[in-house]
Amino acid sequence: MHPVAQQSLSSFAEDAALLDIDIDVGEVHALALARAGLFRPRELRRVLRAYEHARTSVRRLLSRQPRAGAFHDIHPLVEKKVQDSCGGEIGGRVHLGKSRNDQVATDICVYARRQTLAVTAEAAGLQKALAEAAHRYRSEPMPAYTHSRPAQPTTVGHYLLSYVEALHRDAGRLLSAYDRLNFSPLGAAAVAGTSVPVDRRFTARLLGFKGVWLNALDATSARDHVLELLAALAIIQNTLSRLAADLMFFSADEHGVFAYPDELADTSSAMPQKKNPDPLELVRGRAGTLAGALSGALAITHGLPSGYSRDLQELKPALWKSLALVRESAAVVRLTVERLAIQPGRATGILERGYAAALDLAESMCLRKGLPFRRVHYAVGQLVKSLHDERRTFGETSAAEASRILSRGVGRPVTFTTGEWREAVDLERGAGRRKAGGPGDMQRLLRQAAGHVRWLNRAVRSLTAAETRSQRALRAAVRGRT
Repeated sequence: MHPVAQQSLSSFAEDAALLDIDIDVGEVHALALARAGLFRPRELRRVLRAYEHARTSVRRLLSRQPRAGAFHDIHPLVEKKVQDSCGGEIGGRVHLGKSRNDQVATDICVYARRQTLAVTAEAAGLQKALAEAAHRYRSEPMPAYTHSRPAQPTTVGHYLLSYVEALHRDAGRLLSAYDRLNFSPLGAAAVAGTSVPVDRRFTARLLGFKGVWLNALDATSARDHVLELLAALAIIQNTLSRLAADLMFFSADEHGVFAYPDELADTSSAMPQKKNPDPLELVRGRAGTLAGALSGALAITHGLPSGYSRDLQELKPALWKSLALVRESAAVVRLTVERLAIQPGRATGILERGYAAALDLAESMCLRKGLPFRRVHYAVGQLVKSLHDERRTFGETSAAEASRILSRGVGRPVTFTTGEWREAVDLERGAGRRKAGGPGDMQRLLRQAAGHVRWLNRAVRSLTAAETRSQRALRAAVRGRT
């Protein structure tokens, strides 16, 4: 093959991550061939030892030379190392009953499954940090924004719990993708199966899969499970991006509810006063990277015919990078949340200057004075405009003045005593009255968040234990035959 064509086919840069898995798959297949009587015990021992030797030698080769001569990828390179170690008569049989097509598909499923679990574990750590910070700051006031303007008074706890909920859904998507990755393509061979009597359920069990991908044609050519994972990763990165943008916004000097941690800031090469949240900016920007990876994968796969095509090789770089970026992004955001500090008094000033108690005032007038909401909406708007023009807040307005302006707005007398007026525009009381999922419902929201954290941590622990058991079982099976 022409050297340029040869180089264009190479996937060694991505395959380095698959080396140990590829050798595990080869060893499991050799064990299945022995169960079928196609290797005698002495031959199997030689094959398994050859695979372990290949594990060391290929790793050393990849560390020195990313592209390994005449080989396009690690799969034929590993097979050649095994043949060199135990001879063509024995080594020439290791590929019997499988193809690079089902082997690559199996490698990808095992790698993606393990990395998805690692990403989910990092998401669980972030969710726990958010829930703990929400409990710590459950009563600390802050503004809730719409259209990038102060809207209503809420609490830091209520705000942070909104992201606990979002991550609960994100983690559910990741675990659903994990579930569909958890079926083994091994034994499907090139495209339409094999007549070699390998026990596919045996190999699936040793590799930690919960079952086999039954249809051989589907097993070797489908990549919808990869697309689903890329979609789940793009969505959770979108959540992380929004949270990162919020943390930057709320820690800026103009909106400084939070104090941004020094150890997660960079500075300017020219301006010595700058404290830049560069790690969070990259988290925000990488949402675009993840969206691009997903759209690219959909474009690669959308017109492919059934059966394996080399186009599918292009999915690996996008998937590898997406998994790594989401895991890193979740870690960066977790570190930021764990170090969150409140700047006392800043939120109250923003809320008062933004007339954030306006809706609480309007609802109070409707509920306590029996007025129609649309008239009250207009009247409160007129009051806000009058105060804004004079650069005053609700707290700087007397009950008598407010009653006069509001009466004119609704077209009938509205009277507030001083006590009623103060209660109607009190930020903390207004937030506390909002029970339907708002800051006044904090105890229920905190209990729900604690349940989400327990659920996700149990799921991660259970799946991690299952992965560990399957890897130990595989190593024990190999050691028992060598």
